[in-house]
Amino acid sequence: MPNSLQTGLLFTSIYFNVTINVIYLTVIDDEENEAMEVNQVGRPSVHVTKEMITELLALKLSYAQIAKVLGICRTSLYKKMNEYRIDYKEKYSIISDNELDNTIKQIYQDQHKMGEVMLMGHLRSKGIDVQRKRLREAIHRVDPVGVEERKANGIKRRVYEVPHPNFIWHIDGNHKLIRYRLVIHCAIDGYSRLITFLQCSDNNRSQTVVELFNEATNEFGMPKHVRTDHGGEHVGIWTTMYNVYGDENNPVFTGRSVHNQRAERNNRDLNVSITSPFKKVFEELELEGHLNVDNETDIFCLHYV
Repeated sequence: MPNSLQTGLLFTSIYFNVTINVIYLTVIDDEENEAMEVNQVGRPSVHVTKEMITELLALKLSYAQIAKVLGICRTSLYKKMNEYRIDYKEKYSIISDNELDNTIKQIYQDQHKMGEVMLMGHLRSKGIDVQRKRLREAIHRVDPVGVEERKANGIKRRVYEVPHPNFIWHIDGNHKLIRYRLVIHCAIDGYSRLITFLQCSDNNRSQTVVELFNEATNEFGMPKHVRTDHGGEHVGIWTTMYNVYGDENNPVFTGRSVHNQRAERNNRDLNVSITSPFKKVFEELELEGHLNVDNETDIFCLHYV
């Protein structure tokens, strides 16, 4: 189940906003990789490596975005790509409209309420990368009724602004499957919407959540603040934040989950695409007598499968 959760959502979070990834990928610590080369005639050239370009291309950034991140113009970027023999002409998958429509229909068989961005993530997980315009046109061909329904049910959001990546992480647990002893713990960066950790666990203990938090901070760095609800499963995270920053810096914000905007928006996607379909299957297993939630063996088998 954790793999199913991560397949669509992790790709989607990167597609929303890759700013935080860009920062980590473009930091160069070694002196030999300084940002500007010196001791040459004319304006110093920007040092751009092949690895920097390929990593940014892997994030599906546009060439204009890549050039901006690297501090060069697009012409210079193309020259660098030619120099490193990076093929920039085959950026998108070669796939016909009919093949694209059929692939989307297959995905919709399992998760019909999926929107454009989530669908893009699923396609990329299958190795298919198309222009957003083509995807939008395909969705209108395959599911015109669903498009209108999603427009009508759009969420009206408050204005949300934070100054930079790692300023605040929104952390929450999804308990829709708690009857089956499954809890989904998630953290999302407030600036970039990057999901820093996402895991389905068989418990809601503080130790489990703080271990996920520590793994995420090792990979992405320590956030300046965290936003959680009042649940005891977050005690370990609170302790870590206060140990790092102290009480005077207000590293922890707590409140009702419904006001935890980034986390709640992510929970909506989880519920629509993941927890609701699984819950329906589990309930059917119970009705048919194949699953007893009070039986430890049944629960073990459910988690194992």
